[in-house]
Amino acid sequence: MLCRPALWVPEHTVTVEETLEQMRRRYDGHDKLGAVLRAIENSGVRRRHLVHPIGDPLPPPGTAARTRLHLREIRRALPGVVDEALRSAELPVAGVDAIVFVSGAGFSMPPITSWMIDKCGFRGDVRQVPVTGSGYAAGAAAIRRAHDIRIARPGSTVLVVACEVGRPPEVATLLSGALPGDAIAAVVVRGPGARGVVLRRDALPVRLGPEEQIPYGRGRDDLSRLLGVPPGVLRHSREVRADYGDIASAAVPAVLQRFFDDDRPAGTDASIGSHTPAGAALRRTASFPRL
Repeated sequence: MLCRPALWVPEHTVTVEETLEQMRRRYDGHDKLGAVLRAIENSGVRRRHLVHPIGDPLPPPGTAARTRLHLREIRRALPGVVDEALRSAELPVAGVDAIVFVSGAGFSMPPITSWMIDKCGFRGDVRQVPVTGSGYAAGAAAIRRAHDIRIARPGSTVLVVACEVGRPPEVATLLSGALPGDAIAAVVVRGPGARGVVLRRDALPVRLGPEEQIPYGRGRDDLSRLLGVPPGVLRHSREVRADYGDIASAAVPAVLQRFFDDDRPAGTDASIGSHTPAGAALRRTASFPRL
């Protein structure tokens, strides 16, 4: 059973109009600027939440500066997100048996999960399970991994954590730097004992051939066609993108949170990204009993 997710976003926001103006100023004369501006206008994003205010000077380039920003914001915000997720699951911190951690925004050694065990008070024998290499599909892949752990170890309780913070824009990635937002999400997958959704089964893989590539900004339209569901079913996905931008692995928990608040009876979660097969991201269909 999957309980209501917790979501944190930074207080600083930037609208799509501010993004377009910033891109015009910063990249004036760039040969791809016109195409990038059109893609942003058609992306469906209204605003994004960022740890770095848009009016401040950009952080120094490079991996070291990005990692410092990534770790600073995670250490500041993550404990509160974890606490909210555990309260929604009616679970004490000592009740967690495994932590599935995913992030496409940074990497640290020792891992963030080691810091979490000490800071948040998890048991010393908690299993630490990183999910890497899944790109924008990682949020759904992490939930799948949590469910796999429960099947392999009946009675286990798993905390899934997705951290996507500290991705400053760079000239070399003009489009990707324009649309990402920052967010941290956490969700508990457990047995009966709290309100949640039951994970039923794996959906069939969706692997796109060269003739079926999804144009940027049209992912939800084409995904509804491929899955054979009405476009309205994906409304929470559209709303999350509009309100937060591309929050990568945190997007699936954010969409699930809106389904909980909307009290919808069933659904299928999927996430797709560049060079990532959607088959790696499909989650089980879910019913909505109160257990």
